[in-house]
Amino acid sequence: MIKCDVLVIGAGIVGLSTAYHLKILNPKLNVIVVEKKSSPGQGETGKAPGGFRLDVWTSKTNLSLGRSSVMFYRHLQEDLKIDLGMKWVGYLFMMDNELYETAKPALKKMDSMNVKYKVYSREDLAKYLNVNVNVEDEESKSMNLRSIDVGLMFPNAGYWRQENMVKFYEEEFMKMGGKILYNTPVSRIITGPRVEFNIPGEPHIWQEVVAKGALTDKDFIEASEIVVAVSAWATQILDPVGIDCHFKPKKRQVFIVKANTDPLRRVMFAEGFNELNAAPFLFIYVRGESWLWMKPDIGELTYWIGCSDHLGRAYGVVEDDPPAEENFYKYGIYQVLVKYFPQFTNIYPSNSHAGYYDISIDGLPIVHREGNITVVGGTSGNGLSKADALGRITAAACLNMEYAELYGGEKFKVDSLSITNRNVDKEIFII
Repeated sequence: MIKCDVLVIGAGIVGLSTAYHLKILNPKLNVIVVEKKSSPGQGETGKAPGGFRLDVWTSKTNLSLGRSSVMFYRHLQEDLKIDLGMKWVGYLFMMDNELYETAKPALKKMDSMNVKYKVYSREDLAKYLNVNVNVEDEESKSMNLRSIDVGLMFPNAGYWRQENMVKFYEEEFMKMGGKILYNTPVSRIITGPRVEFNIPGEPHIWQEVVAKGALTDKDFIEASEIVVAVSAWATQILDPVGIDCHFKPKKRQVFIVKANTDPLRRVMFAEGFNELNAAPFLFIYVRGESWLWMKPDIGELTYWIGCSDHLGRAYGVVEDDPPAEENFYKYGIYQVLVKYFPQFTNIYPSNSHAGYYDISIDGLPIVHREGNITVVGGTSGNGLSKADALGRITAAACLNMEYAELYGGEKFKVDSLSITNRNVDKEIFII
């Protein structure tokens, strides 16, 4: 049997951020992280496209979480010279006039929160980005595609290397005496009465039930506190002990295309958007809440491409390493992509992968405590942008603190992200 003060289940970026901040708050704590994979960040963290946004939000809650986290990472990269691969290329949303009108209430709210953005005309987009702004042929009409009239550019956004981010937390946590057990899946959390009387059938209704620890395939780990930070796989661990995590997993896919032609490179190295003379992280409206997105990675000379499909895509984890679906790209993404960027005609992915988003009911994260179990998740595809703040809040919740101090000094009330005392404002700018 192994004993510790706090057991963190999951070595993704939120789990490692939590472990790191637990040791910052109390260096004497014996904190152990367990991870079923062989290295950190191989679940939802590693499958993400790696985008970040500092202030592309309408929710003040999201703004606090995102702004403090991204500024912390900027501090690491620019002040401490820790390479996180941050590229401030911006986010560019391309849409028609009708959608732009519906977005104006969100932009008005952003104005009130001093969120920076710039509006590009269709002529600017065609000039700088080599995008086809007119999609009016019969096939495009049958696909319900819209011409592009407006581009909304948010400069305080971009992409980074999430593997560098988890490496930072992993190394710093271990320097402080933390321990990580890889290749150690948790089969279940063991519960029991806080005070045992050795009466048959314990615990009884008059006894307080707590988590005693977790059973792994190697050993039982006894812990005074448990943090569950396994994102999409939370229900597998929490359902058996009667805890509703209040978020659900949905599959998301990434397709990687090499920029190995001159026309594709001319799109990638677009002038007029940022100091890097690179194309922004691009979003093209498709339908409903679905956006086709494309990350032009100027370091790898690749495009990371995907689309958020909602209606028709089932909730639920099917497998640990789900494959990307070839037909999702071939008959879905590709057909839309080439209408706006004919440079991709007859060019197909060299690689692909899939993972899951853990989606909450309101699109904002959840940090919820039941007994001595603290659950964090529901990041809804934005865990990287909020990871440092979520680590601070989860660590504070685990230690029964009322407030967490975010990077920059803001005091954040811990139970604002809980289920029982939830106090968040809804996000209306959904990607």
